[in-house]
Amino acid sequence: MLRTVRRTIAIVLWLLSTLSLLGIFRVAWVGRIQLVPALLAINVGILVLLAIVTLVFGRVYCSVICPMGILQDLVGWLSRRVRPAANRYSHPLWGHLTRPLILIIGIWGFVEGIHWLPALLDPWSEYGRMVTQGLYPLWLWVRDLLSGLNGPLGTWFEHEDFHTASFQASVIAAVVALFVFLTAWIWGRTFCNSLCPVGWTLSWLSRCSLFTISFDASRCDYCGRCEARCKASCLDARKLHIDPSRCVSCFDCISACDKGAIHYRFRYTRPALSGKGQAHNESRRQFLATSALFLQLPFVSRAQDIIEEGWIDEGTYYRTEQLDAEHEKRVKVYNRKGQLVVERYKPVMPPSTGNIARYLTRCTSCHLCIVHCPTHILRPSTTEYGPEGLLVPTVNFTTGFCRPECNACADVCPTGAIQTFSLSRKQRDKMGVAVFNSLTCVTATDDVDCDACVRHCPHQAITMVVRGNHKVPKVTVNRCTGCGACEFYCPALPKAIHIEGLLS
Repeated sequence: MLRTVRRTIAIVLWLLSTLSLLGIFRVAWVGRIQLVPALLAINVGILVLLAIVTLVFGRVYCSVICPMGILQDLVGWLSRRVRPAANRYSHPLWGHLTRPLILIIGIWGFVEGIHWLPALLDPWSEYGRMVTQGLYPLWLWVRDLLSGLNGPLGTWFEHEDFHTASFQASVIAAVVALFVFLTAWIWGRTFCNSLCPVGWTLSWLSRCSLFTISFDASRCDYCGRCEARCKASCLDARKLHIDPSRCVSCFDCISACDKGAIHYRFRYTRPALSGKGQAHNESRRQFLATSALFLQLPFVSRAQDIIEEGWIDEGTYYRTEQLDAEHEKRVKVYNRKGQLVVERYKPVMPPSTGNIARYLTRCTSCHLCIVHCPTHILRPSTTEYGPEGLLVPTVNFTTGFCRPECNACADVCPTGAIQTFSLSRKQRDKMGVAVFNSLTCVTATDDVDCDACVRHCPHQAITMVVRGNHKVPKVTVNRCTGCGACEFYCPALPKAIHIEGLLS
């Protein structure tokens, strides 16, 4: 009964998470109840709730809430059906050594501002990238096929062009997916109990959980079936010992035992048969120190060195940022034909993100906002924010612009990296500033009249003024929000008007 209830809840949450990451439904809360997003968003209510659930029931978070853990269970279930002769898990010994090492690497990445390191270790973000970079293109292809059908079925689906988001993000997602599938197929929950810092953190709380799996020595015949079915490598059938720090309360061992020798019961009423006692004081002090360090992580940031910035008389904005002693930072945007569309000095962040330090600290690169953006202007970054911002969403106006009536990215962001904002606030908040370059404008290069940027600006921030023999755009900085409509509709290549981001 317990196993059926656990499986039902897990499948429902996993489907909701996957469908939300595919952009089919907008279910924001499935991301916000994940541990790392709740920690970065400083969502005290969710953190307290997850701590209480773990202290009462054990590591059910890993087997019920976390989509990466549920995916490994599904792969393991399929493995047992395909190869029944090998229906026995064998577990690598190196997993006991890697758990603290991975957690240290994640903390070091936060402290040093190398934000892609902890993002690579967060199970929610890893699963998000696997879905958005792998399944999402396949889903768009299926939608395209269905939209071409005749009859009512075809009218339910709209054609949507797929734009390759990031080659680097796709490669990283493919490598992680291959690793997770192979290890889950052979060893079960290897990622959870050997690499996942979330699982290792919760394991300290689960040592003191009120309910736990226990043996009944009078009924056990030491057959080893429970140990063979344990995908978390926490059972020792010979010693009748269960490691509560690794147990994810999946209840597979209970269903595997035909003698009724394994039970899920209140910890402090069962007889102490065998096994290890409580963790010693030094381990508890280490756990408290680790938790305190985790609570400080959202406030860690790094500043960028700005050399110079300002406006030129013709209305061209310039900015120089120091990356190292020899190089300056530039962002070049090309179209599908390889033509230079625009060259920026400052990348554009999604709306309502605040400063760059806050954005990089909060974002885990789960790419949920990328999928739900209706104009697909959000893409995984490569070098826009430097090496510390790898895979973090950035704005690219080659496929559209940021619509004034849309706040989908803020609705689905689980960490608060994109702050919740109203549509009225969006009319005021700035993503960037429009910059005009008279040297590439078609009024000068082709000797024609053009007011595309003026006609499509939703904020009336651009007007035409006479300069020489032509009318050219003039940007009113106070009205411009950096939505990118002017850049998207500008016919010139490279763009005669583009958006410069506001990193601070």
